[in-house]
Amino acid sequence: MTDFKFKFESLLRYRKNRRDLCLQLLSQILAEDRELMKKQESLVRSRLAQLEELRALGKQGVFEIEGATARHNYIGQLTGEIRRVEHRRDIVARQIELCRPAVTQAEQDVTALETLEEKQAAAFRYQQQRREVRELDESCRANLSANASR
Repeated sequence: MTDFKFKFESLLRYRKNRRDLCLQLLSQILAEDRELMKKQESLVRSRLAQLEELRALGKQGVFEIEGATARHNYIGQLTGEIRRVEHRRDIVARQIELCRPAVTQAEQDVTALETLEEKQAAAFRYQQQRREVRELDESCRANLSANASR
């Protein structure tokens, strides 16, 4: 009895590898987006805390100009960093938009070949069973013929 050999096995391996690479890339991009989101939230919290401290300084009787100026400059730096992170997140969002259809297509390509492999394997098994039944029938007929001629 011979074993089934899918003639597109190398193409299936290639497509599975391509799908896995697409999934890995999407995973990395999503992880980067999560990290950028955390960084953005942290920067926004820091900026709000600095603004709150600046307001608190304004409510006190004595106003320290150097401290307020330093805080104001730092708030500007935080605002600029927040904008850079938002810009990077926009780029990452576009990468995700491009990557998701590629992952979907790669998965469909793999599924199509796996379905073909399953159908061909089932047809192969069916043919093998038919061949075995035919050989068994022929063997039984030969035995019956040999027994009848005695």
